[in-house]
Amino acid sequence: MKKENYINVGINTASSLISLIPIVGSPIQAGITSYLNEKKASNIEAFNQELKAELEAIKERLPEKERISENLTEIIESVYDEIQRTNMQKKRAYFAKALANSFLRNENEKMDEEKLFIQILTLVPNEYLNIAIYFKNRSNNDVETKSNKDVEYAAISFFETYGIMKNSGIWFENGSNGDSMKNGEITPLGERFLIFILDVNQK
Repeated sequence: MKKENYINVGINTASSLISLIPIVGSPIQAGITSYLNEKKASNIEAFNQELKAELEAIKERLPEKERISENLTEIIESVYDEIQRTNMQKKRAYFAKALANSFLRNENEKMDEEKLFIQILTLVPNEYLNIAIYFKNRSNNDVETKSNKDVEYAAISFFETYGIMKNSGIWFENGSNGDSMKNGEITPLGERFLIFILDVNQK
C-alpha cells in the first residue's frame, strides 16, 4: 500500500457506511493514520471490516452525526489508537463490538463505564479474557479452561482490581482432568463488561 493511501484508511469504511467515524476529524486522520506503516494500516483495515458488520446490524439505532457526544468521540479515538497496535484478530472483534455498543450508549451522560471497559479491554491479555469468559460460562459442562493455575490466579487478580471479578478463596475441580482452579466469580460490573465486548444490541 502506498503512503498516500494510508491517510484515510482508518475512516473510509465506517464513513461510507454511516458517516460516523469522520466526526473525530483531525485526531484520527493526522494523529494516527497519516503516518501509519503498512502493518498498522492493515490492522485498521481489518478492524473496519469487523466494525462495518456490527454497525450495519444496528444502523437504525445509531445516533445522528450531529448528536455524537464528546465522550463517544473520546472512545472512538481511544479504540483506533489501540487498534493500530494490535495484530490479534480476537481482540479486534472485541473492540468492534465494544465500539458498536458505545455508539448505542451515546446518550449516556458521562459514559464513564464505557470508558472503563475500553481501558480494561486495552490492558487485558487475551488469556485473561478467556478465563473471565470461562467463569461466565462454566455452568456449561463442555467448557474447560486450558490455562495453568498461575495464569488463572493472575487473571482473577487483574479483574479484581477493576471490580470485574471477585475471589471466593475456594478451589474447585476443573472439568474432567481433575485439576483444581481458584473459584473466581463474575461481578455484576463484570457481567456488563462481558456483554459490552461479546454482544451488540444490548441496552
